[in-house]
Amino acid sequence: QAMHSGGHCAARPDIEEQYAEDPRYRLKDGTFNWDDVPNHDRYALEVMNIRRHLGGDALCMKTPSSGKFHVCPVLPDADFSEPGGPPNANADSPSRWSTKRSWDFCVPALQPGPESSHTPEEGAGQEGEEHVEEGAGNAVGQGGQGGGQGG
Repeated sequence: QAMHSGGHCAARPDIEEQYAEDPRYRLKDGTFNWDDVPNHDRYALEVMNIRRHLGGDALCMKTPSSGKFHVCPVLPDADFSEPGGPPNANADSPSRWSTKRSWDFCVPALQPGPESSHTPEEGAGQEGEEHVEEGAGNAVGQGGQGGGQGG
């Protein structure tokens, strides 16, 4: 669940395609350059990248750049839009969050079970960060880092 009103967690293959096809985000050797990804898209792109590498349907997770925070790719909610107008155009802050960023902070869903205090998303994100660092660039392009430092 996204933290800010006016948007919801959703897969964003459009973000992946946008950066994968843009040569401005490639180093001379062809690897993906995470340092050039703007902060308004970085976390969403990292989540989509992790999902592609590790599989699964989880959208809310920690990424190499999000530190201890869970993030998810977001889409603006339709009910803040005028017909034919840009999504979420009439929303006031904080609802405008999802019009300026393709990601939001989120709370992972709790899974019922014997260890209900530990969510699969937390374990997957922490374990996944190591694997993503090793070869995540392949999901967005040909090689590169799994993410840089966000700022």
